[in-house]
Amino acid sequence: MSEFDLLVVLRHRKAVTYGFHVLLGALGEHGVHATAEPVQTLDAGWDVAAIGEGESTLLSLVDAQGDPTGVTGLAHRDESGQMRRTGKARQRPLDDFPGFALKWNKFIAPE
Repeated sequence: MSEFDLLVVLRHRKAVTYGFHVLLGALGEHGVHATAEPVQTLDAGWDVAAIGEGESTLLSLVDAQGDPTGVTGLAHRDESGQMRRTGKARQRPLDDFPGFALKWNKFIAPE
């Protein structure tokens, strides 16, 4: 393992009921709503926050074994405490990811 240990924690909120399921679905296919509140997410103690397309950013972070260097779509605090963004998240069609996570029995409500 590299010097980075990867721990992914997803917070489930009623306001974004199915976002959690889509992220788990993306992870399943690939092996906090930070976009709206990156400052609050970082203030809550997170090292990084995903901004924009969480699915592709999350997968890039997993592929990088937790090292955020070079991963776009993140917000973090620099050494002086200022919030910095790593650029726009890579966008992919939402159809690239299932809207469910069979492995964890999580599904989006039917239309």
